[in-house]
Amino acid sequence: MNRDGARGRAVQPEYFCVAFLDLLGQKTRLDAIARLPLPVQDTPELREQFEQVFTPVRNFHDCFFDALDVINSIGTGRPPHRDGPAAAGPAGSVAGRLKYQAFGDSVFLYLPIDLASPSQSDARLIRGLLLALGWAMVGMMNEGVFPRGGIDIHIAADLGYGVYGPAACSAYRLESCEADYPRIVVGSGFCSYLESIGASIPSLSEFSGRVTWRDTDDLAILDYLGEAFRQEKQFDPAVVKEAYGRAKALLDSFRQKGDTHLRAKYGRLVHYFESRVNLWSDQGIFGDAVEKRGHD
Repeated sequence: MNRDGARGRAVQPEYFCVAFLDLLGQKTRLDAIARLPLPVQDTPELREQFEQVFTPVRNFHDCFFDALDVINSIGTGRPPHRDGPAAAGPAGSVAGRLKYQAFGDSVFLYLPIDLASPSQSDARLIRGLLLALGWAMVGMMNEGVFPRGGIDIHIAADLGYGVYGPAACSAYRLESCEADYPRIVVGSGFCSYLESIGASIPSLSEFSGRVTWRDTDDLAILDYLGEAFRQEKQFDPAVVKEAYGRAKALLDSFRQKGDTHLRAKYGRLVHYFESRVNLWSDQGIFGDAVEKRGHD
């Protein structure tokens, strides 16, 4: 955090697109360590617990930085690297407007936009951000990491070390209060902006019209396994298959434990995967037929 660079700068209200992602399941892991009495003994068991806490966070950040690299490649025309954080350098590219604020197991991504007149540059960056978020969702789940998020557009201010304002609050609220299970909920401001992009930039009208989907509770969500993402061909089918398998395995574990609360949440995630079987059936991801079962 560079507070000196932000000290004394004028705070300007602007329209921002803000996405907030949070890694699920960490509180339970952290609580198990927090219950240990002081002084904590350095034992093999403690080291194993630490791995259970920090490995998901490392995987989360790795997928996040890879997602930034995807945006960078879209903005510059360069192919994405796979070398971790250093590969996502934004200098000299359209991705330089995209900033992030990471703390622990949560991340804000934010960029200023022209709400009244979407530009080609704004539209490319928004498209790249959405593709990267979808890519990160599948990539994280492929690693056994299950995120949840929200994305919206409203006014906010860039403080120099983070974003603050209604746009950030809305993205956070959508994640914490609306998302309920691993998905990214799309706010009404962002939905309206996608409509504006589709109307003013014909080359992106099809993408903007298909990138979201109304879930069973009528909330708009990022349809990362939908037609828009399918047409981009950015997913390795093996990665999607592994993510689906991990979601099913986690759901089965909650069934065996009798955890009705988490069984319902992850049942909805598995249902989402299986609702996209027709789009991915030729890739062999879901097998010859999806098992007909309830996920409640």
